[in-house]
Amino acid sequence: MVVACGQTMDARSYTVQQPTSGVVIRIDNQPQPIALSLLPNGALTGTGPIQITGHTFVGDRAAAGSAYTAASTGKCMLGTLLPRS
Repeated sequence: MVVACGQTMDARSYTVQQPTSGVVIRIDNQPQPIALSLLPNGALTGTGPIQITGHTFVGDRAAAGSAYTAASTGKCMLGTLLPRS
């Protein structure tokens, strides 16, 4: 799965767990994992600030057909992601 925070993004592995109440998606991340709860209406929700260390796009290499990226860190707040109606 790709996680992003501001302009910073990176690929992460994840697990789906089913504790006694509901479903939790745990995304591997440093300095701490990201936990999202799956609600009955299909929404994903999480709380608190998170930090993502990854890469940000900084330009194109037209001749090589690839992109320039640079290491970056982003900080943002988790919230609720609603499914489309």
